[in-house]
Formats: sequence, structure tokens, C-alpha cells
Amino acid sequence: MSQKYILSCNQCNYSSEFKIGKSSNQEAWIEKLKVQIRENRFGEETRLFLENHPDVKINAFWAVYTCPSCGRIRQRVRMRMESAEKSFAYRNYCDDCGARMAQVSDIMHVHCPSCKQPLIVETF
Repeated sequence: MSQKYILSCNQCNYSSEFKIGKSSNQEAWIEKLKVQIRENRFGEETRLFLENHPDVKINAFWAVYTCPSCGRIRQRVRMRMESAEKSFAYRNYCDDCGARMAQVSDIMHVHCPSCKQPLIVETF
């Protein structure tokens, strides 16, 4: 089950909601992801991996990512696909600058994308 967070900044009024973790209906969500992969929403490399490995098992969950270049914070799908002979990890890229995003390992230590101050973290 996922956990929801509000990240906010007292200095510049940045605020955003994120969820981290697995879906409450994980099986249905994985099937929806497969449809989106086939529609090429996760890129050609991901689509081809799914096509070429019909026995694939997908492990996916919601995660928070930051961009090392522009500082943007985004909620993204963390996805790894594994078949009998090969595995593939989906990589997330920033919509704003195109840099490869990094998964946040500790939500309590994220900084504001605007003013770079530590963000206040609330759960709900």
C-alpha cells in the first residue's frame, strides 16, 4: 500500500503531494502498466523488452525522484522487469531538462526545487 506525503517549503511557498509505494490493487495496476508499455508510454526500449520477453514479471511501485540538473521533484513509477534470462530497469528522465532523475532514498531529506531549503514533510 502506498503512503501519501505533502512536501512544502516555508520560505518560498512550494508545495506538492506525492505517494510512495505499491498500489492498493497491485495486480490491476501492473496490467495497466503493461498496456501503457505496449502503447510506448515508457519508451521504445521498455516496449521491446516486454515484447521480446512474454514471460516477464514486473515489479513496480510509486517513488519520488529528483533531477540532479534542475532540481525538479517528481512522482514516478519505479519499474523493474525480469524474465527467465534477462532483466531490465526502467530509467526516469526529467520532463524539464531531460537529465536522468535519481530516486529519493529518504523523503525526509529533500530540498526545495526553487529555493533549495529543506522541505517540511507531512504524511496523510
